[in-house]
Amino acid sequence: MSVQFYLRIPPCAPADQIAAFVRECEDAGFAGVGILDSPLLLRELFVTMTAAALATSRIRLATAVTNPATRQPRSWPLPPKRWRSWPPVESRYGSAGV
Repeated sequence: MSVQFYLRIPPCAPADQIAAFVRECEDAGFAGVGILDSPLLLRELFVTMTAAALATSRIRLATAVTNPATRQPRSWPLPPKRWRSWPPVESRYGSAGV
């Protein structure tokens, strides 16, 4: 059994700088990184994760924190023609999610 280490990274810097840092983490032997999501305070999570994925080959990438109820529909992984097929927010998260 081996110990694996993950880092949590806030995407405060431009995506290419975060991607370079994630590459350094991979080279240093880290198992993975979690990138934070805060649409009002930090850079776009999924753009940053894409840049990191393109710059690396083995390290695991994860969202450290995200909230689908507060994200803009344009950043959801569904094409626009399917947005209306999703259930309303109330049915997915209950009244606490509204």
